Amino acid sequence: MAERASVAVIGQSHIYALQRGMQPDERFSFTNVTQVSPDWLNEDGMPTPDFLANYDANAHCVAMLAGNFHIAIGLIEHDVRWDFFCDKSTIETADLSRRIIPFGLLYKFFQVSLNVRVLTAATNLRQSFKGRTVFVATPPIIATPEHVRKFPNMFKDKLENGIAPASIRKKLFDLHSRIISEHCEKNDIIYLPPPPESVDGSGCLLKKYWANDPSHANAAYGALLQAQIAKALSL
Repeated sequence: MAERASVAVIGQSHIYALQRGMQPDERFSFTNVTQVSPDWLNEDGMPTPDFLANYDANAHCVAMLAGNFHIAIGLIEHDVRWDFFCDKSTIETADLSRRIIPFGLLYKFFQVSLNVRVLTAATNLRQSFKGRTVFVATPPIIATPEHVRKFPNMFKDKLENGIAPASIRKKLFDLHSRIISEHCEKNDIIYLPPPPESVDGSGCLLKKYWANDPSHANAAYGALLQAQIAKALSL
C-alpha cells in the first residue's frame, strides 16, 4: 500500500483554528512561521533551505499566510475618515461624506504589500512541494463592533478612534481575498474561499464561528476548513 502523503500547514496565527478544530490526523504538521523564525523567507520570498529541510518534499502544502493584513489596515478608524468603491465586492456602495480613495490605488497598495511575503512566498512553496498546494482564505470579518470592543486583542490601545464600519471592512476583506485568489489561479495553487456555511447573507462570519478575538475564527470554523482541505487534496 502506498504511503499516505503528509500535509504541511504553514502560516501564521490562523493555523490554530484549523489545528484546534480538526479531527486527529497524524499526516498534518503545523508551523507558525512567526514563532519558528521571522527569517524563514529570503528577500526574494523563497523559503530558506534550513526551513524546507523540516519537511518531506513529497508533501502537500497548506498555506495560511498574512490573514490579518486587511484587519490591520481597516479595523480601526483612521483620523481621516475614508471609504472606497471596491470592484467585485459584495458591497457596492461607499459613504460619499468620507474621503474616497481610488480603488486602483488601494489595489496596488495591497498587491505590493502582499507581494513578497504572501504571493511570491505561496508560489515558492508551490514549487518546493511535489504535492498540491492549497491557500486557505483568511476568515471573513466579524461585523459586530461590540464584539471587537469586548475582545480588542492587539487593538486595545486604539479603540478610542472607533471601529470602522463593517461595510468598509468587508470591502477590504474582499480586496485582500481577490488579490490572493487571482494570484493562486495564475500559479497552479488551489484557493479555498471561506466555507459557504460559515457566512451570513452579507458574507460576514456567523457568530457561532467567532473566536474571542477581533480577527480570528474558532475551532468550529477549523473543522469546516479540515473538510475543505481534505476534499481539495483528495485525502
